[in-house]
Amino acid sequence: MNYIRFDNPTTFYDQVKSFLVAQEAQHNLILGITRGIQLGDYSDYHPYMACVEDNGQVIAVIVRTPPHNVLLSQIENPEAILPAIVEDLRDVYPSLQGVIASKLVSRLFAEMWEAATGQPFRLATKERIYKLELVIFPRGVAGEFRWAEETDFELLVNWHIKFVEDAGIGITDISRSQKLIHRFLEADPQERRLGIWMVAGQPVSMAGYMGSTPNGMRVGAVYTPRDQRKKGYAGACVATLSQRILDMGKKFCFLFTDLANPTSNHIYQEIGYKPVADVDEYRFEESPL
Repeated sequence: MNYIRFDNPTTFYDQVKSFLVAQEAQHNLILGITRGIQLGDYSDYHPYMACVEDNGQVIAVIVRTPPHNVLLSQIENPEAILPAIVEDLRDVYPSLQGVIASKLVSRLFAEMWEAATGQPFRLATKERIYKLELVIFPRGVAGEFRWAEETDFELLVNWHIKFVEDAGIGITDISRSQKLIHRFLEADPQERRLGIWMVAGQPVSMAGYMGSTPNGMRVGAVYTPRDQRKKGYAGACVATLSQRILDMGKKFCFLFTDLANPTSNHIYQEIGYKPVADVDEYRFEESPL
């Protein structure tokens, strides 16, 4: 096996693209994050980009944008390959926040990382990857879609903070949320954008897209205030946003759901999203050693 670490995101992408695109839905997060690195979205810290090759063929891909989780590709023989990944990551990071990968790969990595570093792990989230090719528009939902604008900034920051809290995907603060919303509002619309569902002139739900892949785009940041839920607004907003993505020329839309939230999983399937694969997120605690 040959372990290769990269500094240039374009060189890295060229090396791993064929391997990742062969299972584009499963790898949409790694592909999208790599695209973000190329665009300069993760310039605060030096990103970690690596792959493992066997006989000149890529067999594993590893990406991390500190301080976020390690992302691992599909790996056919994780017992044989993960020890090398753990060893190289230890050379760079004394500790990790977490890992996201397919169920078997993430569990094995968490066990090996704990054994190597003493950092205890816990299962944080069980997620499912969905893919859409054809939108089924919900009927009878009041309101209309519009793109977010600079005048929505304070509202969007507030909603993003609450979205992170509700989703349990980490800790944010106002400065981080402000930075992310600025990124949405100032980005090339081909790469990242936020949409809002409006009812009687009032914003009631939001959804965004980001993480462009060769044939798709990831939908995320879906949030509806508690007093506006169970009215179909999120489904209508995501459906319209998804159609806009397809209208841009993409073949697929991707999204991740928390399996602990059956409501969102049901909503997305109703508008055309179909399950592809399950992934688990493990979080690491501070080492007691």
